Amino acid sequence: MLADASTTSVGANDLLRSVIGKLAILEKKNFHVLVEPEEGSEGKKRRDSSLTGRQTTRFLAAHPERSKKWTLAIAARSRDKLEKMAFELSLPQDIKIVTVDVTNEEAVNDLVKQARVILNTVGPYAKWGTPVVKACVRNGIHYVDLTGETHWMKEIVNECHYHATKTGSIIVHACGFDSIPSDLSIYFANKTLKSINHSLHIASSTTAFSLKGIISNGTLSSAVGARMMPRHRASEMNRSCYLSPVIGPKSSPPRAVYSLYVPQMLKTLVGGFFFMSSTNKAVVYRSWGLLEQEHIENPSSSKGQHCRYGPSIIYDEFLRTGGTLSALFLSTATVLVWVLLGIPPTRWLLQKIIPGDAGITDQQLEKGNFKTVNVTTSAPIASHPEGVKVTTTFTGKGDPGYLLSPILMAECALSLLDTDSLSDLARRGGVLTPAVACGDALIKRLQSNERFDLRSELDDGRRTTGRQATRFLAAHPERSREWTVALAARSKEKLQKSTSEPPPPQDIPLVTLDVTDEEAVNELVKQTKVFLNTAGPYIKLGVPVVKACVRNGVHYVDLAGDAHFIQHLIRECHYNATKTGSVVVNACAFYSVPSDICVFVANKALKSKDKTLQVASSTSAVTLSGIMSSGTLETMILVRTLPEAIQRDMARQYCLSPVVGPSYPRNRVVYRLYEPQSQRTIVGGGGFTADNNRFVVHRSWGLPEQDAMGNRSSLGKREARCGPSLIYNEFLETGGTLSALMVSVGVAFFWWSLAFAPVSAAVFDYELPGGVPISDSPVPLALQETSAWRRRRLESGNFKIVNVTTSAPTAAYPNGVKVTTTFSGKGDPGYLLSPTFMAECGLVLLDRDSLPELAKRGGVLTPATAGGNALLVGMLSSSASKKTKGSICSAK
Repeated sequence: MLADASTTSVGANDLLRSVIGKLAILEKKNFHVLVEPEEGSEGKKRRDSSLTGRQTTRFLAAHPERSKKWTLAIAARSRDKLEKMAFELSLPQDIKIVTVDVTNEEAVNDLVKQARVILNTVGPYAKWGTPVVKACVRNGIHYVDLTGETHWMKEIVNECHYHATKTGSIIVHACGFDSIPSDLSIYFANKTLKSINHSLHIASSTTAFSLKGIISNGTLSSAVGARMMPRHRASEMNRSCYLSPVIGPKSSPPRAVYSLYVPQMLKTLVGGFFFMSSTNKAVVYRSWGLLEQEHIENPSSSKGQHCRYGPSIIYDEFLRTGGTLSALFLSTATVLVWVLLGIPPTRWLLQKIIPGDAGITDQQLEKGNFKTVNVTTSAPIASHPEGVKVTTTFTGKGDPGYLLSPILMAECALSLLDTDSLSDLARRGGVLTPAVACGDALIKRLQSNERFDLRSELDDGRRTTGRQATRFLAAHPERSREWTVALAARSKEKLQKSTSEPPPPQDIPLVTLDVTDEEAVNELVKQTKVFLNTAGPYIKLGVPVVKACVRNGVHYVDLAGDAHFIQHLIRECHYNATKTGSVVVNACAFYSVPSDICVFVANKALKSKDKTLQVASSTSAVTLSGIMSSGTLETMILVRTLPEAIQRDMARQYCLSPVVGPSYPRNRVVYRLYEPQSQRTIVGGGGFTADNNRFVVHRSWGLPEQDAMGNRSSLGKREARCGPSLIYNEFLETGGTLSALMVSVGVAFFWWSLAFAPVSAAVFDYELPGGVPISDSPVPLALQETSAWRRRRLESGNFKIVNVTTSAPTAAYPNGVKVTTTFSGKGDPGYLLSPTFMAECGLVLLDRDSLPELAKRGGVLTPATAGGNALLVGMLSSSASKKTKGSICSAK
């Protein structure tokens, strides 16, 4: 129990709180405020030291606030055992030792009266905890414990919550590893959302756990106790809103495999069923229900609205594994153990073989750790139609059960001593949760504790591709001398918040832009020469910007890989763009710039050997290491859900080309490409983006071909032409035929499955609410520095393309000529190099004199036809694209 340091009384008056004693396993008797580590009624000889109680006492005894703000006392039935523990821990003399029998209601009541906060470390709580809780409620004393027994929590809620609100007593269960990380993560995420807009409410929240440590005996005992519950009661306990005063949505059933895409980590976490999830979810939903009930009863309260999660949330969590197979194994094993616990002999055996905690050393406890990653998504509102995502991470150094749980509980108790730091809801008392009771005070304490790291990061309007594009442009040596750069987004407040650490350069301003406001888009576009757009999905958000650029003769560049979107622009904008001189360039990303440039370089190499040589076929083998762009995933999902007629039209190899070429088999299961330079045969399978890259390459072929048809005497047009007929193919290089077969089958199955189980595009979360305009006059930009660990992840990627292009036979070269072109880049292809490619394309368009004749006239073009040699030079000088080279050898 905690008491003010200034409190003076006899004996145990200065009791600061704490319950120490042994963790009982079934036959052991343990008590809250007093703990009796005796051998038990069944005469068992095994004894467990109360490790959690010892760790709690050790932490509080060494706490810098002790004696200054509060005093500490420990209580149990046996004074000898307490004195022995005090000697072993070298406790200071001013820590009081008190004996009490928890079965003696009057003694418990007298002891509780002398405290401000009681910490209870002994279970099973359902057996020994109720008398202490009721004594605290009667006397208006605060109480915290480590229980994970939801059935007992429900009993306490039913019996004590109302009375606690009358006496001001705060009762907080589950103050350990279960369930503070879950409860506090979503609370912190909600706090981050509200910092952007008070109207934002949580729609869904998922936490991925990873941990290393010893399963505490108390946790196992609770699991056994839960398994012994009657079936009807166990079924009721599995409801997510079991402890909530407000009925919420029906939770999703447990899954064999869970996945969670984390925008801040640029990866998808995979895992299986977490055996502690039912307890954690019950606590999280009680936090939600208490705050929602507060809003219902006081709808005009601004504080209540600020803390409220929202009218309906869906929460889930899982235990991370290394992959899908291990996740499936974990879930299966968990179910099997649960089934076995229903068999009495199994429970008896577990009670015999579960080791005590007496042999656990401090070194073992220090080796443990945990990390939770929570992704919380808001419901859409007018100012944020796609919702907002927040990533919250919570890490702890030390064994989660035996070392960190006592510290977490102690910090909760200390938070309750500072009444001024508590919310209005907490100050009224009741059976609350760690988040509702302690909230901001607990977050502050944990952030100042060196064992914990708790942070919450907004992922709204600051996606990776936009950050990398602005990062590249802001550091460009030509900036300020020849052009200025800016970042536009819907909310200036969000831009200012996202660029507060580190601050952007002083000469880079900010601008707000709502792409649904045609007039605002038009006014902003007028101030620019080139508009770089990273805001997807482009079919939804890109068209207004492109049309504004075309109307005003402004160049436009994006990362779109959606052939349907590009088709739409060609029909709607190509002709008008040729009249205004606006150059519109889509697909300026890793998917498809390397493919397009390789054929351009190969054709250039052929023409340098003999101007009459024309390309007949070209094939690229791609190898890459990196993260599949979530924009690419979303594009595939959107395309797969288009009407069948549109999908059939897009299936044509020349669907983007103004000239129709020869038909040929579109896809193979296994591809082979003989590369003359290394004299090896490259084997591979179908790639996810091969079709879109073909479409772009064929448009690059068709545009000069169409131009040459209009003026056959132009030498420049003949040099730009690949030839009257081009067949282009592309595949993903693998280690051999079998792996190529597996890749092709896997890609085909994934594509097929999207038609039956389309995944919400919001899951991948890559959208940006604005673009990156480049202008001759000061218009806006915001620069977001990437964290070091994410930067290392982005830098670790790479790609390499080997392209073999064969010319049509001529009199001088009856067997044709082969050109081998290699294109490699260092950095993650999707998230680091794609923004660089896009930026280089944008910079090329600023210098009109360097553009090909075709590009000077404007239109919806491709990277190769718009940038040509200038783009090639730009990429060769970029640190991101290390080399682009072509070499020629005669065909055998």
